[in-house]
Amino acid sequence: PSSANGPRGYEDAGDNEVNSPENRILLCKKHHKLVDDNERNYPAELLRKMKRQHEDKVRCFQSIISAEASLACILTAKIKGVQEVVVSDSSVNEAIVASGHPLADMFPQRIDLVSDREYGTRAYWKSMVLQLEAHSKRMVSLIKSRGDAGLGLSIFPLAPIPLIAKFASLIGDKIPFTTFPKLRGAHSWTWRTGAKTNKFSYERIRTDWQTRRVALVISATAPILNQFLSEVNYKGDIYHIHSQRMSLDPVKTLEDLTSFRSAFHDALSDIQQTHRSPVKVDVFPCVPNVVAFEIGCRRMTKVHPVMMVYENCCGWKPAVEIGG
Repeated sequence: PSSANGPRGYEDAGDNEVNSPENRILLCKKHHKLVDDNERNYPAELLRKMKRQHEDKVRCFQSIISAEASLACILTAKIKGVQEVVVSDSSVNEAIVASGHPLADMFPQRIDLVSDREYGTRAYWKSMVLQLEAHSKRMVSLIKSRGDAGLGLSIFPLAPIPLIAKFASLIGDKIPFTTFPKLRGAHSWTWRTGAKTNKFSYERIRTDWQTRRVALVISATAPILNQFLSEVNYKGDIYHIHSQRMSLDPVKTLEDLTSFRSAFHDALSDIQQTHRSPVKVDVFPCVPNVVAFEIGCRRMTKVHPVMMVYENCCGWKPAVEIGG
């Protein structure tokens, strides 16, 4: 037990208080001496804070011991072909543990897409899709080769929206997965806990029975419908999915993502029922990374229409096809 008059006690405190578990912190011999010899640099309140942080981490690790492990996958590519992106291992690991899963491997699987073709051209998208097809097969094989039915994939995508959607369509429902949001305001990949913070809905803006073309405009981070109508001379039906709260981070919780998923399915179902003959849906997205992934992975094969995802690069241009 520590002496009440020693460096780890208080003169005005009794033995029971000084030696209580709440007043103890576990340190090695070296750091015990460091704290004892530098009382001014390690006041009681700082030590209590260190103790609380350590105990919180222990509780977190204890809570996920029996949970299914998850393998991290980081998908990156330059934004608009010029802006480098960085996703750190530490931020990824922190997000997975916070979601209640232990790490399957210490280091994430990385998919870094590169192309020497001019950004936005057909050649560029084709070269990137070929890479995605190879990497998606590798990831699915890697998960299945582990022989663990509960092992899932934690996906951290930071790339042009069409590429994220295409990768999602290639992963599909072949393996269990979870996507994580790049929250720009907090510079974090961790899902916020709690109830829904946003709501998504869809509406049919225009019906043109003379064509078999359908546009699906998605306004999540910014309201782009009016800009689309003024800049794109689109001949065909126009549907619009929009978020109630427009911001750089319109999807912060899993409930927010569920709201988008519902609106997306409702819009595709409406399109499918309205156009009995096969149509291709042109998707014009202004969305964050997790919504882009939903666009690709939630399309139901042989049920929903084929989609062409557009990219706004000096005007809206077709990028990648999903389901064709």
